[in-house]
Amino acid sequence: MDSLKTPQEISALLNAAVTAHQQGNLQLALNNYLKILDSSPNHQDALHLAGLVYYQASQNTQAIEYIEKAIAIAPNHANFHSNLGLAHAAQNNLEKAISSYKQATKIDPKHADAWNNLGISHFNKGEFKQAINAYKKSLKINHKHFQAHNNLGNALREIKDYNGAINQFKNAIRIVPNYPEAISNLANTFKDIGKTKSAIKYYQQAIAINPEYAQAYNNLGIALHEIGETTEAIESINKSIQLLPNYPDAYNSLGNIFKKSGEYEKAINNYQKSLELEPNSYITNNNIGLAYQDLKNSEKAKEHFTKSITQHPNFTEAYNNLGNTQENIGETDKAIENYNKAISINPQFPSALNNLGNCLEQKCDFIGAQQKFKQAVKIDNNFAEAHFNLGTNLMLHGDFINGLKEMEWRFKTEIWKDKYTKIFPKPKWDGKEFKGKTLLIHDEQGVGDTIQFIRYIPIIKKLGGKIILHIKPELKELLKNFEGVDQIIEAKNETSLNIDYDYQISIMSLPYICNTTLETIPNDAPYLYADSEKIKQWKQYIDFATDKKRVGIVWKGNPEHKNDRNRSCPLSEFQPLANIDAIQLYSLQYGIDDTELQQIPRIINLGKHFTDFNDTAAAIHHLDLIITVDTSVAHLAGAMNKETIILLPHNPDWRWMLEREDSPWYPSVKLIRHNISTSKKLLLDTIFNELNPLPG
Repeated sequence: MDSLKTPQEISALLNAAVTAHQQGNLQLALNNYLKILDSSPNHQDALHLAGLVYYQASQNTQAIEYIEKAIAIAPNHANFHSNLGLAHAAQNNLEKAISSYKQATKIDPKHADAWNNLGISHFNKGEFKQAINAYKKSLKINHKHFQAHNNLGNALREIKDYNGAINQFKNAIRIVPNYPEAISNLANTFKDIGKTKSAIKYYQQAIAINPEYAQAYNNLGIALHEIGETTEAIESINKSIQLLPNYPDAYNSLGNIFKKSGEYEKAINNYQKSLELEPNSYITNNNIGLAYQDLKNSEKAKEHFTKSITQHPNFTEAYNNLGNTQENIGETDKAIENYNKAISINPQFPSALNNLGNCLEQKCDFIGAQQKFKQAVKIDNNFAEAHFNLGTNLMLHGDFINGLKEMEWRFKTEIWKDKYTKIFPKPKWDGKEFKGKTLLIHDEQGVGDTIQFIRYIPIIKKLGGKIILHIKPELKELLKNFEGVDQIIEAKNETSLNIDYDYQISIMSLPYICNTTLETIPNDAPYLYADSEKIKQWKQYIDFATDKKRVGIVWKGNPEHKNDRNRSCPLSEFQPLANIDAIQLYSLQYGIDDTELQQIPRIINLGKHFTDFNDTAAAIHHLDLIITVDTSVAHLAGAMNKETIILLPHNPDWRWMLEREDSPWYPSVKLIRHNISTSKKLLLDTIFNELNPLPG
């Protein structure tokens, strides 16, 4: 290689290199910079510009090496420090990037690009306030810096200053009307505030400007999915992948769509593709964790939430989700720790406050839980889940007026908001007279709820016309002659109903619509009766040959119930009762064959003969006492005014309230409460002492 002999030759070659560089011919530019350095190793501009080419070619280690050499020669050159920051940022070494940008702005306080780049690094660290401050300084120097307007908009969006974000994106677009990134970000913000159709319009505008804009296709797909156009959404995201095959966000978006539709295998496959491309994505690790959480694969869920936290230690969503998983498997103390961590990072995080409230109830801190629910709804008054949880907490304390009102928010929760409006689209009954009209009363959750609240129908019947009852099939025979019911329709997991009615209401809303207080609960019992023919049929299964006390038992409820691990208990804990000669135990547990009962042979299995609750009622009719965990049988026995003992967990359901030994809903029921530090065996020991006659 010929060496350069004169300053004029070096200057000419530098100019040629800069021209090639500006024209995008990076290889030619680099060759010329390196040629200059062969002749003049300490040429600061050639060192700096060679480093810049390496940065632009994504060879950041070499970029840092050359720019640092330039800085060693010329330490007070602001551009050198600013571009060194770019190379550090490209290696995700944000602390070093920030240090370099700060040095650049110290040397030249009016370096608008350095301030803007400093803001970007703070933003990428999640330090949004520092980012906003840096962007504003950049714009104070150059109010036409369209990238800084766009970046400031992104930071304002992160702190939920949506109006401020929209103004900044519009400022950027005014400066550069065909600025697709700002238009797409404007669309993102409209989507954030629920204006999804406006967002779609702007995404389409960004794509019209740049048909190769993969990110806009991805975001358009997300928006289309939000308005229910799933097929079009998937097509748009696939277009994004076609344009940019190694685009991890697009695979993440597909994962979200498939997770929402319950196609978990497809969801996880797409999340894994995203993570192959970007292993350190805290967003995707969080999302795949949510998929595993839905699949009840707690270990995998915890693994990915923990990775997300490691990758982004201030990511509150991951702490919250990790806490959720831990709460679901009974790791309450660990869950509380993670909810508190999320709240310490963001005290205005309503979801974590709500979840912390749920955990505090698990720990029997019901007052503390109520405070957390109130904080959550104060921050976000439209947070339906927190309103509902506040309602059930108030009901535990006997505050029916406020509790029942708050519980009505359940219809706006994620679980229920779409389901009931689709199945029951007609107006909700307001409690007024409906003479000449038809009222559809539908069940909502468990069979026990229907049994508990059907007591209101004779009261409601006095206000109007026809009442149709929409209930689970297993209750039809039991309730077919119930006072005030004109017609029964079996609930069969419909997505719509082909039936004529004027108004509708959930059976669980009847206490609210009837303005129930603790003092006005309609508790005349019995209000449910076994069918006379069934009573005769069931007599054959009961041992009347002795004068033993006939005791029916139920030891477990629905395994899908969120509190089942606390509500249910092992059958073995009933062994001491089975040993009492003066009583005979009868299993009322539905769906249990004799195999499970072999551990206590003295129990007579009635449940294996049950086909519906009419059978259960007939069996209960012949018994003297029912001992049950909190299940539908507890409600049925109470509604039949049968002497009943209910074994409650330390964190009882709202309807049983706190501390009471009786129930205002069922006069014949006695409540025995589980202490958080004891097992249900101690509850059964208490019953044993009551039922076992003293010798002599």
